[in-house]
Amino acid sequence: MRNKFEDNRRPALHMMTHFTKDVLEGRLLDLQEDLKLHRQEMGAAIDKGDEYHDNFAYEEASRQVDIASRMLSEVKQKLYDVVIIEPRKQVAAIDVGNAVVLRFAGEAEDETFTVLGPDDATQKPGWISYESPLGLMLLGKQPGDQIEYQVSRGNPQYITIKKVLPGSF
Repeated sequence: MRNKFEDNRRPALHMMTHFTKDVLEGRLLDLQEDLKLHRQEMGAAIDKGDEYHDNFAYEEASRQVDIASRMLSEVKQKLYDVVIIEPRKQVAAIDVGNAVVLRFAGEAEDETFTVLGPDDATQKPGWISYESPLGLMLLGKQPGDQIEYQVSRGNPQYITIKKVLPGSF
């Protein structure tokens, strides 16, 4: 039997598309190369004979190693326990993997968004995270629904859901 402490220690799943997973895997390889290069620079700076605590080249290479290590750790964490988001075919209500056509009040044209994972949101225009304020408000909504979306420090935006489409990514 599992207890509540075991559930709290389980790492979170990282939902993303195949596209984003491939981008992150490429970034991982680049960061591993960067880390290797910066470590070599540290060694070269020490080989010059200066003491490491008065050696700017060593200090800078060490700083770059720290930065690359942190970034590498972040990317590895994102790639741990990945769940791939597949295009969603059901269109009765919005969920992760759907595209959605919205009309913002006062606008003449519709806008289309695809609701995906947090890391997907920065990959392509029109991709939004299900964890974003807009993404959270859209989940479960149906065509014809109207929502009030509060923009920080501004007047609320009113949005009409025009269509829920199958995902195509």
